[in-house]
Amino acid sequence: DRLDTSHVKNMNRMFYSSDFDAIDTSHLNLRSLTNADEMFRDCASLNSLDLGGFKEAAYLSNIQGLCYGCTNLKNVSLTGINTSGVSRLDNLFRDCSKLTTIHLEECDFSKVTSVDSIFRDCPELTTIYVDPGTDWVAQGIGTAGSTNNIFNNDTKLRN
Repeated sequence: DRLDTSHVKNMNRMFYSSDFDAIDTSHLNLRSLTNADEMFRDCASLNSLDLGGFKEAAYLSNIQGLCYGCTNLKNVSLTGINTSGVSRLDNLFRDCSKLTTIHLEECDFSKVTSVDSIFRDCPELTTIYVDPGTDWVAQGIGTAGSTNNIFNNDTKLRN
């Protein structure tokens, strides 16, 4: 039987420090989800993460720290996820020490007000994919009110 998540609004730290090596959200009904703060925080064994279920999350407003401390995660995609209501991206991928690739195509960050440490301590990060012609200022990233330590200790990332 499937877990009924159709009315769940808050999944704060739902998988916090779990030992799963893979998580697939594509089978979850996340239409009512508003808060995914630190949902996968400190999932040190996690190396595969399918965020497909988030594509239906029409009310999503908080994803800060979503993958914070997922030290074995190598690549992640937010492509196609409804981010139009998200205001804070703080610590989104912080301390993902093996993360090399991030996909941010089709994301709307126009309401973002803070991106503190979004990619901090991702020393293996080499590539961030965005849509061609993405204007970070128009998307809110370049003008977010708080932008401290965005790329701190990301030694392999080059522009």
